[in-house]
Amino acid sequence: MQVVFSKCPVGAATEIIMRNGALIDMIDRSGGEFTLLQSMAPEFQKAHFTQEAPLHFRDGGNMPPIWAQSIADRSVLLGATRQYERVGLFVKADSQISEVSQLKGRRIAIPIREKAVFDFRRYTAIRGVETLLGFYGLTPGDVEYVPVKCTDAPPRRISGFTVQTKDTDFLTQDVLAVLDGDADAVFCNSIKAVRHADAGLMKNLIPEEGQIPRTYVNNNSCLLITCTKPFAYDHPEIVITYLRELFKAADWAAENRDAFLETVSHGVYDADPAECARSFSENVHKLRRPAMTDELLALADSQKIFLLRQGALEKDFDILRWADGSFLEEALKAY
Repeated sequence: MQVVFSKCPVGAATEIIMRNGALIDMIDRSGGEFTLLQSMAPEFQKAHFTQEAPLHFRDGGNMPPIWAQSIADRSVLLGATRQYERVGLFVKADSQISEVSQLKGRRIAIPIREKAVFDFRRYTAIRGVETLLGFYGLTPGDVEYVPVKCTDAPPRRISGFTVQTKDTDFLTQDVLAVLDGDADAVFCNSIKAVRHADAGLMKNLIPEEGQIPRTYVNNNSCLLITCTKPFAYDHPEIVITYLRELFKAADWAAENRDAFLETVSHGVYDADPAECARSFSENVHKLRRPAMTDELLALADSQKIFLLRQGALEKDFDILRWADGSFLEEALKAY
């Protein structure tokens, strides 16, 4: 029996147990065969977004699993983790715009990927812009959204656990639109925000003291752990053991920040530990333990409401009915 996992490049605890061998050992002991979805043929990789076969477990950004659940009751929400990441509204380095308030009446590039299974980058950009403008007293109505067609890198098989190379997703067409003068600003987050700050072609209007706002909600804030529904209830022992391994990894990370950054960095767009450290909050290593708190569920619900407002979801659904905390409870008992 193949047990298929998928993970986003976000430094979650699943990355740790993939790389230290604990996840592979756990699946072997259960009589299964560990498989990373991203190592499979391209036609299977859309399951990262749809939560369909051959996928079983997914750990990562919240928009795709919310979108998939709006189509059909395909998965169960096992838990979530909080994440605080670097964000930015970037303008050309020589732009006369020097603060967010000066974006009023200006053009914001929004990436559009027409061939994407689910265009989460579009909605990540919109929510990022909307939130950051709000912090500085502006609304989306104060700016002009400029849709920019972007090319999505085709899915490809990989060896090991490194999914994307260092330069992938850097000078995308929405960024080029700013550099070419077709837009005035673009939203970037996480590793991309760090790399654009370092490259010197653009400058970030969000100052250092405005970074990693605690009220920020976007695709990587919070992260969701899901499992396809039939597998979860047919093989609860595997689900519980997986969550228990995540607890172990999270507790190790909490005590070993440098080792945590070293372990997960190559799975975050092939970053180095220093880039990872600057991409996430100082306490990121203490936030890897999955939970099912009211706060985390409210964050997921907030994202669902945003996506509904954008017309991105097929239909509404109840986050509380999607979530099943019993697996976490049993994992805690066994830990």
